[in-house]
Amino acid sequence: GEEFFAPFPTLDWQIIEERLAVRSPYISPDLPLDTSGFFTSNDRVEPCGTNAFALKGRADAVTKVGGKRVDLEEIRALIKKVAGVADCVVMALAESGGREHQIGVLIQGQEAGGGVEVGAGVDTELIRRTLVDVLEPYALPRRMKTVERIPMQENGKYDWPAIVRLLRT
Repeated sequence: GEEFFAPFPTLDWQIIEERLAVRSPYISPDLPLDTSGFFTSNDRVEPCGTNAFALKGRADAVTKVGGKRVDLEEIRALIKKVAGVADCVVMALAESGGREHQIGVLIQGQEAGGGVEVGAGVDTELIRRTLVDVLEPYALPRRMKTVERIPMQENGKYDWPAIVRLLRT
């Protein structure tokens, strides 16, 4: 719930093209470093004061659909603002036929009563209308599915192979 982060004093950091770059003796020697010894992450950030930054999402969450760039994190943020949505995952699904990718969304509804019901409180038509008002047609999700729970791994991260399977069925 923090709004910004202050780095530990044992590392140097800077922002390169909206991405967080760090230099530290603790960085793995296997990671690629620039000529100044900085590793550039895929975290998009913006400065907050002189020694802090705010996370703005992932830089690798941009894909191409029909030759145009689509920010998956932007779509996710829009969907998460809709009433009844507890969480969602937005991803690019590989597609043949020249569009490169199509956008898929897996949506988890908020808890209802004694537990979570599939689709409880999620109005997918409201989500579609909300997105149509803001996004270009090529950026609209082609697959949207509501689930009881978004699949997670034991370490608390999303289970991407399971998510892809759900979106493909």
